[in-house]
Amino acid sequence: MKVIFVQDIFHNNHKAWIDGFSQKGWDIKILVRSEGYQGHYDYESEFKPSILSEFIDRLPIAKVRRHNFIRSYTIPNFVNLFNYFRRQKPDVIIIKRYTILSVYTAVIAEILNIPTVIYDQYPVYGVESNKRKTFRRLYSTLIGHSYMRISPVKGDQYTYDKIPDSYYVPFAISVGSPRADESYFRNGSVSILFVGKFRQERKRHMLFLKMINKVSKDHRVSATLVGSYKGKNSDYFESLQQYVSQNSLDNIVEFKQNIPNKFMNNIYRDHDIFILPSKDEPAAYSPLEAMSESLPVICSDSNGTKCYIKNGYNGFIFETDSLVDLTNKVHRLLEDRQRIINMGQKGRQRVIRDHQPVNLAKTVSNHGFSF
Repeated sequence: MKVIFVQDIFHNNHKAWIDGFSQKGWDIKILVRSEGYQGHYDYESEFKPSILSEFIDRLPIAKVRRHNFIRSYTIPNFVNLFNYFRRQKPDVIIIKRYTILSVYTAVIAEILNIPTVIYDQYPVYGVESNKRKTFRRLYSTLIGHSYMRISPVKGDQYTYDKIPDSYYVPFAISVGSPRADESYFRNGSVSILFVGKFRQERKRHMLFLKMINKVSKDHRVSATLVGSYKGKNSDYFESLQQYVSQNSLDNIVEFKQNIPNKFMNNIYRDHDIFILPSKDEPAAYSPLEAMSESLPVICSDSNGTKCYIKNGYNGFIFETDSLVDLTNKVHRLLEDRQRIINMGQKGRQRVIRDHQPVNLAKTVSNHGFSF
């Protein structure tokens, strides 16, 4: 089985997928707009933009929000892209996102009669906006009878209908080693971890800090906020630091910036609870990373991957932006430390059951994909 995964940039949360497919003997290649986003991989190739794309890139409009403009509107050289797929002769092409690159790829796949799968992070069970419905119908027309879509976000299957031709394929991750009970609560306190970019207000860092301020009055806790920060939105980051200082949390709260991914497993294992309070998160990967290292997880009800959490079993789901609900959920864990350990271990077992990389090819096959 030869598969080409086409996307704008290669993200770490796809690496376990690729590893799982490779372990099943699939020949995997990645075609990206920009290589080396989070480390270069030998299966990753970069396509060349067209002359038209290079011209557009020089226009003033491309400078306004450069990252988003390039991501969405970089135009590949159609002939070079066509020849690439004709030479590679893949059994299937997986396309991520709805961009000009993916449209070109879909057209070429139809010409060459190559089955195609659309990958995005929109729920399998949910209500489609008119915009998304239009995109789905457009791609269905371009790809023809072979159209199908996969997503790591399940959605609410008890409330909504399944979106046509959509299949749930969860994120994958390599599970961490078992964690001994005595590895929790070092120095006698409960260590709470937050992971999210410091330039993104939707991550709700301030909500997290306000919760820490409340629970620290009744419990012995420490908190670590880990995230990338390159000087953008500096006023927001400074406001977080000021809140910590003004509320005398300096001995409780620690900020860690730009930690390389290879060190993150150890950071998870140095903590006892993971919390991601972000709003409207399409599909966060960090809760799964925390689960794999035996941490109970708390996230908001607007996080797409809340479906990885069974409320009260391996974590809690709280009402988005509700400080009261978040604080109550954290209190429920802090009041029973054995529950923290038990929930964390159940989360790891859930990863073993549902998110092992080697099981992904089987999951795809179970959906009836006949490539």
